[in-house]
Amino acid sequence: MTDTLSGIAGPVTQGHARVEVKSEPLIYRRDARASYFKDLLISTPDGNERLARHRQEMDVIGKERDDRAWRALRAGEFETRVEPDRTDGTGGYFSPPLWLNQLFTTAKRPGRVLAGLIPGTFPLPAGVSQINLPILTTGTINQSTPDLAGVPDQDIVDAAGSSAVATFSGEANVALQLLEQSPAGAMLDWAIFMDLAQAYDFSLETQLLYGLGSAAQQLSGVVPAAGVAVTYTDASPTGPKMWPYLAQAAAQLGDARLLPPEVWLMRTARWAWLAGSETTTGAPIVISPFFLGSDPDMPDPISGVMGWPVFLDDAISATLGAGGNQDQVIPIRPSDLLLFESTPQTAVIREPGSGSLSVKIQMHSYAAAITRYTQGVATIGGTGFVVQSGY
Repeated sequence: MTDTLSGIAGPVTQGHARVEVKSEPLIYRRDARASYFKDLLISTPDGNERLARHRQEMDVIGKERDDRAWRALRAGEFETRVEPDRTDGTGGYFSPPLWLNQLFTTAKRPGRVLAGLIPGTFPLPAGVSQINLPILTTGTINQSTPDLAGVPDQDIVDAAGSSAVATFSGEANVALQLLEQSPAGAMLDWAIFMDLAQAYDFSLETQLLYGLGSAAQQLSGVVPAAGVAVTYTDASPTGPKMWPYLAQAAAQLGDARLLPPEVWLMRTARWAWLAGSETTTGAPIVISPFFLGSDPDMPDPISGVMGWPVFLDDAISATLGAGGNQDQVIPIRPSDLLLFESTPQTAVIREPGSGSLSVKIQMHSYAAAITRYTQGVATIGGTGFVVQSGY
């Protein structure tokens, strides 16, 4: 993705020629001379015009993301009762520059792995504290019928899937001079927002995996809700001995969900240990390569296991089990999940630090997530998943 926007500018007539602008650079981008946070802090006609233009750009980008999510789900079994929309903040609260969102993905914190694999990712509707989704637990039947026989009849049974809207927030204190006296093109905006955004991604990924639900004002994680759990107990685990338990989890998920898993999630260290394991003859375990194509909006798999791609997610805990020294592997169907995220809101606040010429740069956002089929999630853990020395 480049720092340009398509479709925001309309046709322009110059003399007898008709000129239509297809794309143009974003207001706040890596090589821009304007500072996003400085414009928020200091009200000037030029700054206000840039912020207004930026809001218009984010409207287009938000619609493109929404359309992309619907295209990804259109071929699947998904119904919705209302079409989510997005409302930008007002006053000093605007969505952050797109180029900042692009750059923070290179940080050292665990990134958006499971979040990036969920095709059903939508803007969170404004003004809601909970998302509810009807889920059919028993469906109708439609089968071959002999002539003059009665039509098969089975009523549906439904249940409510729901998620509380969780709040994610953070702030940083910055010297006022850094904003007011920063030279054109200075990267202060990038550094501050990158860190806040990375922290959000880490928290979101962790809650998608292990969130405690609405009682704790968190998302409901897939691990606590997993419909399949396989335990590998072994005081001296090896890759070949672990292998059948991976197969068991995939098989049990298929039986429970009536569809196969789509991906494996595992820590980098667990993958390295498994990939470096040897069979009894001294040969390495055969792990197939995997290529999903070049999709900039999705994480890349490291390889494949049993025909399904492996994605490395270092938000998976390595402190599980009675001894606090185990991790786990998670086969999962990300298409069974729904994720709703609000536009990140930012603010520059002068009052608390006015006595020391400092300002607070804040970011907050909201998210909700629903696991439509808990049978589409499995976990494999136990004493055989003790973190090995050197890994």
